[in-house]
Amino acid sequence: MGKSKAITLFCIIAAGIHFSNWMGYSGKQRKEMNAKYLKQKKITYNLLVLAVIPVICILFGLLLLQSM
Repeated sequence: MGKSKAITLFCIIAAGIHFSNWMGYSGKQRKEMNAKYLKQKKITYNLLVLAVIPVICILFGLLLLQSM
């Protein structure tokens, strides 16, 4: 399989999965999920994690650039 055919196949599969999820999470099922979510306790985020994530992303990007 060539590179262009592989990319085309990937795009078709990705679009199919996206459409499937869109149909599954719209309408009544989405309303039920939203109702359950509102009943749950709000998630509190750790400030340290929020500060470290961008640094990790930048380091990972630099690592990938060096490998090229």
